[in-house]
Amino acid sequence: MSDLRETVVATATQWTSLPWLAPYREQSLARVKAGQWPELRQEHWMHSPVRRLHAALATPTPSDTLTDKTDSIPALDAMRVVFVDGAFDADASTVAAMDGLTLVTFSEATADEQSRIVTHLGSCLNQADKRERHIMADLNGAMLSDGLFIQVDKNVQISRPIEVVYRTTGAATGLNNAPRLLVVLGTHAEATVIEQFVNNAAGSAVVNAVAELVIGDNATLKHYRLGVDQHAMVHVGAVHVVLKNNANLKGFILALGSHFKRTDMVVHHTGQGSHCDVTGLYLTRGEEHSDLNACIEHRTPHCFTDEVFRGILADKSKAIFNGRIHIHPQAQKTLANLSNKNLLLDQGAEIYTKPELEIYADDVRCAHGATVSQIQSDALYYLQTRGIGRKEAEIMLSYGFINELLNTISVAPLRAHLQSVLAVQFTRDSAILEHLG
Repeated sequence: MSDLRETVVATATQWTSLPWLAPYREQSLARVKAGQWPELRQEHWMHSPVRRLHAALATPTPSDTLTDKTDSIPALDAMRVVFVDGAFDADASTVAAMDGLTLVTFSEATADEQSRIVTHLGSCLNQADKRERHIMADLNGAMLSDGLFIQVDKNVQISRPIEVVYRTTGAATGLNNAPRLLVVLGTHAEATVIEQFVNNAAGSAVVNAVAELVIGDNATLKHYRLGVDQHAMVHVGAVHVVLKNNANLKGFILALGSHFKRTDMVVHHTGQGSHCDVTGLYLTRGEEHSDLNACIEHRTPHCFTDEVFRGILADKSKAIFNGRIHIHPQAQKTLANLSNKNLLLDQGAEIYTKPELEIYADDVRCAHGATVSQIQSDALYYLQTRGIGRKEAEIMLSYGFINELLNTISVAPLRAHLQSVLAVQFTRDSAILEHLG
């Protein structure tokens, strides 16, 4: 066992948690001990700067705190649950009781709620084969101290979004910030869940966040995962999903900022007629790194996947996209599409993109593709002939490249908020923002 693994295991072993979570934590810790540690020789990590992750995990010290960073979404009427450095903040949370909805932290769960949590906790992760099960998700389980459980009962539609905010202040040590979200939707249930990660840590604070989404028969979940981080952050996360008969997932992932950001998404079509529609954006600048891995497992017939990711890279930043759609032999009548498009704004920016179709069924319709390009000179020239400066034109074209995906967000206040956040990402010139609309 490496020195770093020994340090991580020792920290996890000494970590105290809720007694009823002990069996799950022990199972997760056993997998950490036996699993493959992130190394460049592994296919899933071969282009990643794993030394940044290793350095952050090996330094379990608090960092300084910067000025508070706002995490409010204007005009969003949502039930709000806030965690600060992994601990529930009741004063900042606004949760209303509602029939058919269980919305409770692990630390405040009743005996009945604890039983339901234990039933589903890890169920999505356990669907993954060895190839798609990553050690950082198991490390989250080994360090689990609290989390949020959302359950929507059969035939219940929750009209208000549920917003889960994870704040990182820098006070938590290297491994302790391990948020966990567990969402379970019953038959014909509907809900919208927004996960928002914000931080004001000055140093290399670490977040290792896992979400498990169990979507029942004919149920619909809209899930938005927004990672907006300071440059020095190391953010590792995973979203694991199980789709049952005719279940629907509308997912969106935003990866912004961070010295090292890694997001793994694994979706399992386990019921016939299930539908997965997932989009994502990653924007990097400076020497930031963003790593996004998406695997869609089609295990049953008559299922649909539409997967669209776009990235914009500037300066000397780097991004990795690995997209895999796996069609099992029994998954006949599958319809699946995968698209990844990337825009490089500077010569020093790098993108490694690898879209994959792994098909073992013969009656399917599947397509995949990837592009890497720079801003088109003719489009740039056209805008300049209309009196728009070169820099302003570049920003407008870059913003237009991603705005198409932002327009697919059905929650209007969230869509407007992200359009504003990303416009500022490109420029702080108010005159240019007016042109962007």
